[in-house]
Amino acid sequence: MEGNAMRHQYGKIFCCGLLGAIGLLGCQESGGSANKEASSTSSAGAVGSIATLDPAASNRVGNDGGKEAAAASRSIELLDWGAIERRMKEFGEKIVVVDFWSTSCPPCMKEYPELLKLQSDFPELVQCVAVNLDYLGLEDKPPEKYLPKIEKFLAGHQPKIPNWISTTPDAEVLKALESSSLPSILVLDAKQQRVAMITEEVAGEDGFSYASDVRPLVESLAKGLKALKESGRGK
Repeated sequence: MEGNAMRHQYGKIFCCGLLGAIGLLGCQESGGSANKEASSTSSAGAVGSIATLDPAASNRVGNDGGKEAAAASRSIELLDWGAIERRMKEFGEKIVVVDFWSTSCPPCMKEYPELLKLQSDFPELVQCVAVNLDYLGLEDKPPEKYLPKIEKFLAGHQPKIPNWISTTPDAEVLKALESSSLPSILVLDAKQQRVAMITEEVAGEDGFSYASDVRPLVESLAKGLKALKESGRGK
């Protein structure tokens, strides 16, 4: 009797232990599946951030921060110099301000908000564009590698202008622009003719700034363009 009772007790312990192990294994398998699904979703998002520039960023960074990141991502395109040169002349009868900048250029980032302000002040007459030249042409650092840093910067400003990342190395673009430094601000008139290339070299004594080097020129051009439109001779 006593031996049977002990065997019965051991049997219960063994069954409980077996059931517990099966339950634990099930949890691990379930968790593994969930992790695989999450990993798959994350990988798809990573690919999307390059191809579509992560339109679902709002689900990744909190509500407000996510909206800012999503807005920044939607404004970004990766273009080579040929496409940039063509696209910046496709804004119709507007003055075009193209800001060539880099995240390694402190003056560029400092003045970026002034580019956005210029756009908001003259929405009908001026089109502002930002072209990032972070890409140096290195094989181990393709243009897509710079996306996270660029997106992070842009997310803090909520840009409502086109933001293009050059897939042509910076030195080649600067050579085509006949410029040797950043920031470089290209200004085109309403007929897509080059009016000015504004750089540190031609800036005032206090250094480059939109307030002293870019805005006065654009305001003058905008005033003339507005007068032409109002007189009916703008077409």
